[in-house]
Amino acid sequence: MGKDLALKELEFLEHFLRINRSQQPVFNSFVLQKEQLRQCNIQLWSFRTLDKFTALYQLHDVLQDTKVSDLTLYALLEKLNLLFAKGPDFEESMVMDSKLLTIALIEVLIRICRIISCDSTDSKVRHSLRKSILLSIHVQFTREYALKLWEQIEDQD
Repeated sequence: MGKDLALKELEFLEHFLRINRSQQPVFNSFVLQKEQLRQCNIQLWSFRTLDKFTALYQLHDVLQDTKVSDLTLYALLEKLNLLFAKGPDFEESMVMDSKLLTIALIEVLIRICRIISCDSTDSKVRHSLRKSILLSIHVQFTREYALKLWEQIEDQD
């Protein structure tokens, strides 16, 4: 089940990455203007931007190890929860490029999904951690980002 969920998330994340790199239309059918995509990306980073950037950087460090332990998986889940934190809807002044941050985030999430899909160590704790990480990515990023993209598409009409 974890492997299937990881592979499904990988498909979405790789699609989002191609969208951000202007290599593919949204859901293969809808072309967003640069400003519309920019708005989607800004919304991801509009709350506690520097804390999220720090968490993204730390996630990258955690993923340097090729072998993941239960503690590593727990650290991943903890950092993801900080990255996906939401707050008041206001736009903080962005010092960093939201598109580059979003691409970096998607690349890290892809790496996490690949690690989980290849992880063969089996225990109840590990299974639970993998599932929690994948559900966190799906509920707090994949679904939310897809909705943001769809809202921009609907605004075109």
